[in-house]
Amino acid sequence: MATILVSNQQRKVAISIPYIQKIIAFLLDRAKIKYDQVSISFVSRKEIKKLHAISHGDPSFTDCITFPYDSPGEGGFTFLGEAFICPEAAIEYCKENGGDVQEEVILYVIHTLLHMLGYDDIDPKDRARMRQAEKRWMDALRKHFSA
Repeated sequence: MATILVSNQQRKVAISIPYIQKIIAFLLDRAKIKYDQVSISFVSRKEIKKLHAISHGDPSFTDCITFPYDSPGEGGFTFLGEAFICPEAAIEYCKENGGDVQEEVILYVIHTLLHMLGYDDIDPKDRARMRQAEKRWMDALRKHFSA
């Protein structure tokens, strides 16, 4: 049985750890991804800036940081990776662009999972591929969880 580790270390947005775990399990199962462990932490603005500085040499504010580890299906114990998400970025994004903060946070979860699966968003072609996958996964969630 796979382990989905979710922690909430921030106070700006309410996070349901069991719900996030269900979302992750549903998406990875639907995509037929074999894994043993995945980890997502929700962190404060201060913490994401610190992690961004350490990992990328850039202390600016960002929405999420992903560290992919093992590729699915490599054999042995598969730790897909760990991600750090700042829900405060979702608040700011929704203030500027409209939308629902909880949905934006879920989009960040999807985004980090896709990074763990090898998607990238640096160049325009890869970014378009990632956006398409994000939309497919969001649509699948809406359909599954609204039923």
